[in-house]
Amino acid sequence: EDFITPFILWRPHGKFGVEASWRHNFDTQELEEQNYFVHWDSSCLSYGLGFRETDNDYQMWATVSLLAMPQTHLSLGR
Repeated sequence: EDFITPFILWRPHGKFGVEASWRHNFDTQELEEQNYFVHWDSSCLSYGLGFRETDNDYQMWATVSLLAMPQTHLSLGR
């Protein structure tokens, strides 16, 4: 199957960012997946909200992480 997955990351001021991606199947001419994620940083925490649609399945989630320890995070809903 032939797929294309464009990805956009926009972070205009460093503390706020938006990510988006779409997966399109050229064989079936259908949009198979779309993802959106918004994140912003405070002085010590990073917050994020995400949405994903795959076929007829929808997911939403929220994340919180410490900026001093970026590998550690709390994720709700995913």
